[in-house]
Amino acid sequence: MSKASDYRDGCEDSTVAGDFLIAEFNELLSSFRHTEELGEKRVEFFITLTTAVLGAVVLLDRITGAVAIAALAMLLIFGLLVRKRIIRRNIKSHEYLRGTDRIRCYFASMHPEWEEYMFTAIRQDEPTRTSQIGGPISCLSFGTGGLLQVVSLVNSLLGGALAALVVLNAAFQASPAPNCTWAIAWPFLSALIVAICLWVGQMELSRRQYVKAEKRIGPEDESPNGD
Repeated sequence: MSKASDYRDGCEDSTVAGDFLIAEFNELLSSFRHTEELGEKRVEFFITLTTAVLGAVVLLDRITGAVAIAALAMLLIFGLLVRKRIIRRNIKSHEYLRGTDRIRCYFASMHPEWEEYMFTAIRQDEPTRTSQIGGPISCLSFGTGGLLQVVSLVNSLLGGALAALVVLNAAFQASPAPNCTWAIAWPFLSALIVAICLWVGQMELSRRQYVKAEKRIGPEDESPNGD
């Protein structure tokens, strides 16, 4: 009777643990989806706002150079804030994914025969973010082409346009009819340098933030990962 009672208690404990972990899995998955949707909505709003403001700057002839510079500066500041939120969103999303994968690891260890029917491989403490950005060479690439890269690219273009407009405005302030070098070459060169520096700087800062988060939430893994 004692062995039967112990077996029954063990089965009940296993059932309670299973139900708890399933509820936890569903909650983590729901939080992951909510976080992903919020990030996408922020980026959509940023792109829409940028398009509207730039369209107004181009179409309205009465807008002065100072007003256009102020508009671009505000867009760039807003874009940098959106980028910061996207990084936080990516880190939280991966924490949720790690939580779901740990639960999957539990069920796979309790029932090894289930693993071959699971759609994705069982890897505890994945995915990681540090291998996505990489070192200085990958700062010059577009990474996975995710939301972070899209926002960073828009910010770089805004920064370049802002630099070109500042140089061009300064040239017209110095002379009503500047020569070709001031009117074309210097604004273009300024835009190119600022855009590249902004892109590399944002990617490097993102890499450092992911490394810091990786040390906080779990062990680092060298395997590649997705978005």
